[in-house]
Amino acid sequence: MIRDITFVIVTHNHAEYIEQCLKSCTKSLESVNGEIIVVDNCSTDGTKELLKKFENQITIIHNTHRMGFSANNNKAIRLAKGRYIFILNPDTSFIPHVVKGLLETAKQIKNLGLLAPQLIYSDGNIQPSCRRFPTLGSFLVRRTPLRFFFTNSKQNAKHLMHDQIKEDEFKVDWVLGACMLIPREVLNKIGLFDERFFLYVEDIDLCYRIHQAGIDVVYTNKYQIMHHHLAESDHKLLGKKSLYHFNSMIRFVLKYKLKYNYLGV
Repeated sequence: MIRDITFVIVTHNHAEYIEQCLKSCTKSLESVNGEIIVVDNCSTDGTKELLKKFENQITIIHNTHRMGFSANNNKAIRLAKGRYIFILNPDTSFIPHVVKGLLETAKQIKNLGLLAPQLIYSDGNIQPSCRRFPTLGSFLVRRTPLRFFFTNSKQNAKHLMHDQIKEDEFKVDWVLGACMLIPREVLNKIGLFDERFFLYVEDIDLCYRIHQAGIDVVYTNKYQIMHHHLAESDHKLLGKKSLYHFNSMIRFVLKYKLKYNYLGV
């Protein structure tokens, strides 16, 4: 049966957050016709036990071996029956009317490729989640030791689109993959997530392909999603997650033959 929306959540050891996320999703199903698909990527922290509480309300895919974020999302999307795919991080939560509002908004936007709500931290502050596309220059100042010198720079602010924030909906280059509402017909047109990106940058790549197809990535301030934003790749410059991010960004730069423009954009 065709649904209006499919929630897609990939989790690996998110026991601290996944229950609240799923409560938000299941509550939303009281006002929208949808389904929830969760891919558990070999969690070992009690996540599997928490998922059992929702087994009558969600579809659970238990991996037998670790897979990349793109591959896990694709696994769920291929099973999805929704006209819209709602990609969610497991460390997100929201009030029920948000999903209904996002769906209504999405249906009103012409040439929509992707719609993203405003993300907020757990303390209520706004999380910068819409960005300009990276260049070799922005890669250098954000993913190398140079980032410690450019954190509060004009270049970094421009990359984070601080100069472009407007009211309601507006077009952007790309958005964080923590929360993305995508029409299924768009994925049918441009393809699913590129599985060569094991972790990180798959959201930039997807948005880049949406732009290449001549359709729009739209950000809205009207609806908010709380995102704890673990930012695991930012904690250690040479940590495993940081290296994943570095490698993925190199792959993106090479894939699209991006050139050096100017620092911070």
